[in-house]
Amino acid sequence: MFNQLTYFLSNKLQETISYRIDNLVLENCSRIIKDKNYFEFISSINNGGFFFGQSLQLYSLTQEEAFRNILNVNSVLQTEFNFLFDGLFSFAQDIFGNQFAFNIDNGHIVLFNIETGTKEILAKGFKEWLNILVEDLEYYTGMSYEKEWKQNYSIALNERLQPKIPFVIGGNYSIDNFYANSYPAYLLYNADISKQVFHLKDGEKVQLKIRK
Repeated sequence: MFNQLTYFLSNKLQETISYRIDNLVLENCSRIIKDKNYFEFISSINNGGFFFGQSLQLYSLTQEEAFRNILNVNSVLQTEFNFLFDGLFSFAQDIFGNQFAFNIDNGHIVLFNIETGTKEILAKGFKEWLNILVEDLEYYTGMSYEKEWKQNYSIALNERLQPKIPFVIGGNYSIDNFYANSYPAYLLYNADISKQVFHLKDGEKVQLKIRK
């Protein structure tokens, strides 16, 4: 895990504020996450933050700022996505707000698509997830989209890119179809979509009702 740690630290967004690990948050997370590699890594990278530009965010074990606070984020995910997020606990997100989460029952790591509510099993544990992530950063973080976006526009730390026309109904992965949406609005928006499309069969038509 040393190689990944060095790679992450060399690609961490430098911020003026440092957030120490909050012992109460750590205690609460330790009851849910049983993977010691995760906690060692979070501590070694100075309690989460932003990596590869802002394309990957690892949530922080802190009570500061809701969009960093791992417990706050998971509370929003559970409330908004409801049954779709049952049994999961998120620790990171990509540039579009898709969530990397632990399966609480078996410790496996899944990619939770916030637009469709679907889950893709990625790894049996955190260390394996790091290897898989680093092998295909573009696919799992969307870093080229983040880089292209920042060449033309700004994006705040509490924002993620969101499609104007949802990907699930054919929206393009292109800058002219993106806009920056703030936390937790992008989660609420996509939770509304995911609950409408989750039970649809392939090819079945739907008229989405979009919550602004």
